Amino acid sequence: MRFTDPDELLAMDLASAEGDWRPTPHGEHLARTLAENNLVQGKRVLELGGGVANHTILLLRQGAAHVVTTEIVASRSETTRANVERNCPGATNIEYRLADWLSTPDRFDVVITNPPFAKSGKQN
Repeated sequence: MRFTDPDELLAMDLASAEGDWRPTPHGEHLARTLAENNLVQGKRVLELGGGVANHTILLLRQGAAHVVTTEIVASRSETTRANVERNCPGATNIEYRLADWLSTPDRFDVVITNPPFAKSGKQN
């Protein structure tokens, strides 16, 4: 099911586990911008950092051909997966990868990210 109204696109049932980041004002602004400007319909999309899946769900609802969403920690990837399954039941055009942002091979039409404001402990 594709949504076109920005408010319908943004209506989601999101759950999070301990340690997961809830959407921040920056993430909500990105979501609103994406909802108002469909940049992904029919395209292959890479999402760097799926988090609680608010952007992932939006991308699927807008008709992305395929979404690859990454997380660096397995438990956070499970949060992404659970929220996608709750809000986009039966979606088959999504792939979940455990990967850092520098090791995500493939070709994509669009790259989306809302980087966390935290030190990763990793130097790139």
